[in-house]
Amino acid sequence: MPDSTSLNANNLSIENGYLIDGSICNYYNKYSCQAVNVRMEYVSPEIDSSMLAQYWSVGFTTVLFLWLFSVGVGQIIKLVRNA
Repeated sequence: MPDSTSLNANNLSIENGYLIDGSICNYYNKYSCQAVNVRMEYVSPEIDSSMLAQYWSVGFTTVLFLWLFSVGVGQIIKLVRNA
């Protein structure tokens, strides 16, 4: 039979992450508990603005090119249909 446990935790917000402080108790014996302390810190990614600008430029020019290409193809189809 698997060991049945319950978890009671208090989540406390700290400056760069979270601190989880709680206890794990046996389901059948509430006096048999173990303390649990977990600290999770945020890792802030280094944002390279020049790389972001390059990605944005590639995306924007791709959308603009596809739109202009579609307009050109539409004009050619319109010209052929009306000829």
